[in-house]
Amino acid sequence: MSFVTLGELFDRPCDRPHLTNVKNVIAVSFPSGWREWSVLDRPGHLDLDSATLNKLRFAIPTLRLFDAFFPSSSYVSERKLKFIRDELLSWPFGRALILAPASISIAVRGSEEKYVEFVRNTDALRRLFLSRKEANKLMSTMKAGEVCSSAPSEAGGEEGEIDVAPRPFLPPPPPPASVSSTPAEGVQVGSRLSALEASMTAIRSELSNMTAAFRAVAPPPALAPDDYSSASPSDSEEEGDFQSVPGNMPLDSTSQECDPWALPSSLPAYSFDPMTVEKDPEVLEPSPSILAQGVKCQRLGESDMRRPRR
Repeated sequence: MSFVTLGELFDRPCDRPHLTNVKNVIAVSFPSGWREWSVLDRPGHLDLDSATLNKLRFAIPTLRLFDAFFPSSSYVSERKLKFIRDELLSWPFGRALILAPASISIAVRGSEEKYVEFVRNTDALRRLFLSRKEANKLMSTMKAGEVCSSAPSEAGGEEGEIDVAPRPFLPPPPPPASVSSTPAEGVQVGSRLSALEASMTAIRSELSNMTAAFRAVAPPPALAPDDYSSASPSDSEEEGDFQSVPGNMPLDSTSQECDPWALPSSLPAYSFDPMTVEKDPEVLEPSPSILAQGVKCQRLGESDMRRPRR
């Protein structure tokens, strides 16, 4: 099987107007040198199953591909998408533009090296390869003069015969001009940077002055432990030092002098011997008067209680 270039396939005559529109899309979209890319010259259709057909992707900008087939529609249904796929597969130049799956693209080009080269050459166009849902959303918002029309009456429903009419190809918009700064803008930027540096220098100077002022205010010297006993109560009260000790509270141990958190030596001694405590009865004993009254009410000890009646 021989090889053929994309330019040779492109120059072959085609009697279908929508495929001629696809040629115009390729002519203005592909990078320079695309006519020299080589593929296998495969006659006839590719024998592909339904799962592989659903995965087919072509290296053609999606919006302009839909515009080439259906110039008066802003919505492409699944049925129309299948029609586009079948038309491209039956066209030798369309088969040469298969990008995915990789196995099909490699078989079309004859080697994996040519496939890798094709992917690298069309990588700049990858952002223009959209899904049907994304393309429909963009087409519905296009302005007049581009791909714009009313949505179908029943999206996804049954449609009539597909009407494909030729349409003059719209050239792509020119790329945006690169942003360049004028000399006047450069002077403005330079002056702003100078003002920013001057303000930062002033802030650093102010911080240095504040630091020097804080360091100039030295804290009062703390009293040594030997000076606690000689310090008068009035001096301690005026200074308000939390480490000062009143004159009537002598320091009688070295540990207390060293550790201000030490326990005082006058703590009471606790005994941990076991001790039994008698619990009070739940019902307390009655007072003598109440006890006498209760006995009288029950007639305890009387003669009648000694001779009970039946």
